[in-house]
Amino acid sequence: RERGIKTINVIRADKPSADKTLRLLDNLGGDINIKADWLNSRHCREMLKELPPIKLGLNCVGGEVVTDMSRVMGSGGTIVSYGGMSKKPVVIPDDVLTYKNLSLRGFWM
Repeated sequence: RERGIKTINVIRADKPSADKTLRLLDNLGGDINIKADWLNSRHCREMLKELPPIKLGLNCVGGEVVTDMSRVMGSGGTIVSYGGMSKKPVVIPDDVLTYKNLSLRGFWM
């Protein structure tokens, strides 16, 4: 917050304690806290239009949520993957990767 950085926190929608986790993120100061299944919705895209372009996405889950994340990233943004809890591959559509000039980085923790 001191640096003026806004966060969009996306949690797994299938998590049994999702609502509790969203409240915790609110209490910790998360700016926007949503379930992953809402990320690809029209309402979410409309809300994100009101914000500056997203330049950094952090992923520890993998799978479809990263595909949805890539679609809302700003041009020239970077997605960093540091885990794969879903055990599903990260898939970025070619048109999103090339037209938005996204960078993908990864490391294992």
